[in-house]
Amino acid sequence: MRSLPPLDCLRFFEAAARHESFTKAAEELCYTQSAVAYRVKMLEAYLGYPLFTRQSRGVRLTSDGRAYLTHIQRIFADIYHVTQHDRSRHGHTLLKVVAVEVVAEQWLMPRLAHFNTGHSEIAIELETDHRKVDPHRRDFDVWIAFTETVADGLDAETLFAETLLPVCSPALRAARDG
Repeated sequence: MRSLPPLDCLRFFEAAARHESFTKAAEELCYTQSAVAYRVKMLEAYLGYPLFTRQSRGVRLTSDGRAYLTHIQRIFADIYHVTQHDRSRHGHTLLKVVAVEVVAEQWLMPRLAHFNTGHSEIAIELETDHRKVDPHRRDFDVWIAFTETVADGLDAETLFAETLLPVCSPALRAARDG
């Protein structure tokens, strides 16, 4: 069998390279910054060349790192598409949902068990993201976000209106009324 790079390190490298930040990659992957740095260093040791230059304020992809990233992203896309094709041949559908953390936790997650009961043929991949809806940055079927506008080509529907109101402590109110 051919010698492959440490495959778990590729996911860490791709996230770190996409963000050009070990810290942001760690947040996305739910690991520590040092875990991301360690796996990138393992991959660099395997490859025999640096993928990043380390700077006092973070990391920057090298030209070799940028070229490697292009290949890894294409391979990941191929794996994704082959897997989706195979799943659909066997009657499974994958629904990729991205949601703001608070909506995912407080509103969506409690409803997913009921949904899965009636739709066991649909696998749900749920990710959280608080940033702007961007179909070029992330692959998704449904994105639940707090936003007033969406990119051209996307369909949007309001789920519920948000109500914001100020609340103050009784001590502050007493001080102000006093």
